[in-house]
Amino acid sequence: MIDDRRMALWNRLMYLVGQTFLPANEIRKARTRVSRNVYSTAREEVWHGWKNGMESESVLNSYREPHHVASFKSIHTPRRRSTQMVIFGEKMKEDAAEEAIKSADAEVLGFRVQDSGRVAEVGSQKSPEAENGRIGEWAICAPKHLSTPRSPLLPFHAWRAASLRYHAYNFYLRQKFHARVQKVSIDAGFTCPNVDGTVAKGGCTFCDNRSFSPSRRSPRMSPKDVQGQISEGIRRLKWRYDCDQFIAYFQPATNTYAPVEKLRPLYQAAIEHPKVVGLAVGTRPDCVPDDVLDLLEELAGQTYLSVEYGLQTIHNRSLDWMNRGHHHDSMLDAVARSRGRGFEICAHVILGLPGETHDDMLATAREVARLRLDSVKLHNLYVVKDTPLAEQLDRGEVRMLERGEYIQVLVDFLELLPPEMIVERISGDAPPDYFVAPTWCLDKPAIRAALDRELARRDTWQGKKSQSA
Repeated sequence: MIDDRRMALWNRLMYLVGQTFLPANEIRKARTRVSRNVYSTAREEVWHGWKNGMESESVLNSYREPHHVASFKSIHTPRRRSTQMVIFGEKMKEDAAEEAIKSADAEVLGFRVQDSGRVAEVGSQKSPEAENGRIGEWAICAPKHLSTPRSPLLPFHAWRAASLRYHAYNFYLRQKFHARVQKVSIDAGFTCPNVDGTVAKGGCTFCDNRSFSPSRRSPRMSPKDVQGQISEGIRRLKWRYDCDQFIAYFQPATNTYAPVEKLRPLYQAAIEHPKVVGLAVGTRPDCVPDDVLDLLEELAGQTYLSVEYGLQTIHNRSLDWMNRGHHHDSMLDAVARSRGRGFEICAHVILGLPGETHDDMLATAREVARLRLDSVKLHNLYVVKDTPLAEQLDRGEVRMLERGEYIQVLVDFLELLPPEMIVERISGDAPPDYFVAPTWCLDKPAIRAALDRELARRDTWQGKKSQSA
């Protein structure tokens, strides 16, 4: 929490310094000519230049003027000099833009329309705005070495334009809601069919639902309690994040495992909270009968909704090991019946399950890609107290992946996912009071940094080896 607050203060300080020391006319030019993402990068580089003793005007010119292409200016952001180029000008026309791109030996990723900000051209498909010649102020391009043999023009993906190497969830939410959005966890007191004896007893081998919401595991099924949990969760999150919009996340246990007449008021109470802009519902693929899916479809007509299925793995032997009480065919059935209902379909995947090889984990990646899900949550297998997995670890029957091993698998997994799929999570952990192993997964910034380094070292990105890339 302290690090997040320090970072927020530092970002604010940088912003104020930039406003104070940059000439107003240069700020105005950058703001009108460059998209929000590019402008943020430009300001950051100008700040670093000013900090190093360069005048702001010369800093701007140092990476604007030398990169004229035809009659349009180019920016090569220093941090992504080899992966991204942005060309912009006054009401860029298609023929002039193509000439500029040709001169730069680059491939177009997409044009933006000046007034609406929508994509006017993606690959060879043009919107009416492009047909009318109303191409916007800038076009995002990539050097030709990023092209795949399969397609001469890469599809336009905003996360790549923002110099990311995978479609990060925070980036997606900012694009969708135009502001930072955080999830606030709700424990509505549900159980699971492999806990109550319906399909098994004892729950999943790795799971203790208390680790999702410590001290809140009780039969709480009233709408008033749901709103109270949201308000309390928002209060805590506001200490860490500058955020005013939230997704109500029904997280612990199986949050569709109840009759519709009990589910509806709980979901509706969450939607009606004034700070909530959407719902996320965590569940199992064997717990979504048609009447529950009809309810979820109805809610998707009212607000943003993501339904998160616990896929975990496609290998039935691993599902048996973890005592899930269902096989992969349940996931296939749930996905098929969920399509076209207006909500996002997300899958949870665990990497490092006992007995699974590297090829087994990549087989799961290929299946996730084949299913064309909207999003995926990836995390390492970790151990919490008072679970069968903790006992197995004590007896030396299982081992956890080391961080280096996990990063290698994670990068390989991302390469196989479609570029448009949202990556909601790249690792998992539990509160320290419940956590056992591996300790490296408690350091999330270090995991993100290790992932970024490995992606950069390989010069790879999400979807590089995807069949749809």
